Amino acid sequence: MRDTWWRAVDGGRELRDGAERWLFSERHAPVALGLCRMLIGVAVLLILIASFAERELWVGSASVWADPARAATTFPEIVLVRDASDTVVTLVYVATMLAAAALIVGWMTRLATVVTLVGFIAVVGQNPMVGNPSDNAIRLTLLWLVLTQAGARCSIDQRRRETREAMEADVAAGLRSFDSQTVLPPWLGISLHNIGLLGLVVQTVLLYTTAGFDKIARGVWRSGEALYYTTQLPEFRPFPALSEAVSASPVVLAVLTYGVLLTQLFFAPLMLTRVTRIIAAGLAIVANLFFAVVYGAPAAALAIIAVTLVVVPDDLLDAAVDRIALTAAPVTERLEDLWFAVTDRIVDGWYALTDRIREILPGGSDDDEEHAQLAELGDGREPEKVESSARDASAVDDLPDDALDEPESDDVVARS
Repeated sequence: MRDTWWRAVDGGRELRDGAERWLFSERHAPVALGLCRMLIGVAVLLILIASFAERELWVGSASVWADPARAATTFPEIVLVRDASDTVVTLVYVATMLAAAALIVGWMTRLATVVTLVGFIAVVGQNPMVGNPSDNAIRLTLLWLVLTQAGARCSIDQRRRETREAMEADVAAGLRSFDSQTVLPPWLGISLHNIGLLGLVVQTVLLYTTAGFDKIARGVWRSGEALYYTTQLPEFRPFPALSEAVSASPVVLAVLTYGVLLTQLFFAPLMLTRVTRIIAAGLAIVANLFFAVVYGAPAAALAIIAVTLVVVPDDLLDAAVDRIALTAAPVTERLEDLWFAVTDRIVDGWYALTDRIREILPGGSDDDEEHAQLAELGDGREPEKVESSARDASAVDDLPDDALDEPESDDVVARS
């Protein structure tokens, strides 16, 4: 009995130590989170672009028809654009679209994630009569992504970070930037990243499991006819010829129906091993691609695929991304050069404006010494040496004029 107790205690300690190492040692799954970020940004952008022409009817002044549903709902929402003018609605709408675009390319990723989250909730949450379950998945995913370093891979932030690290110092490069990795303590930044990743994994497992239980309770799914009936609904027939071709084979649709049902029901236990994780994620991604094409639901499918990628082993995704990046290198390098040519001009103009304002305001000349040091960095001296030279020059300026004369040595005085 005593041996059993101590084995249990040792097992608990090993489990605790393993959890601490996983939580605090390093940031996990950077590639999976980078791909998840990109697909979520594309999903948000597709939703907003598709409804841009009807934004007033959706959330603007013409959406009074949804007021009874708004009054009946008790779900907390961000009332940023409720009862706002169409101009304000348009500004928030466009700002959210721009933030989603920045999220896709990974530029100022954390700020873009926060703006996309707030804007998406403010726009989509204003009309409970419009939407689908994937909107909730997008909200939760964006919330977890705020905690993670989702711009560590597959992003412009990655290139900027690598550029900074390749230079001697940020001051020497003239870069002024906010990076949560340098602001937060390392253990806190790493743990928040891994907590966000863990939240995404739990969310994904619960999403598939609850969807499986919901389907198994319906007779059309148990009989294998659910996907067939869905292809006959007008709102899910964007390509009638394709829908007819798919529905012409009931056996294939029955196999797909049972495949979707079983994958969702057993998604959680399939996460226990690497091979079964890959199989479950692959089946889920194929099923969602089918829904995106045949049923015309690309945004919803991309949102679900995005959260599914977080359970795929990161080394597998890393190898796939490297192969894709190598193939598309000529195009991506040209696009990156164009992007930095634009953003660098914006950043340089902003800092030139702030420097000019600092010079005009009282006390703005206090930074002249810092600017002089930055100017002298081009002569190859280290920042520390420049700072030392500046201090020496300042000390010499403070001396009286006669103190600058070279004193006689002790030997000369003795001989005299």
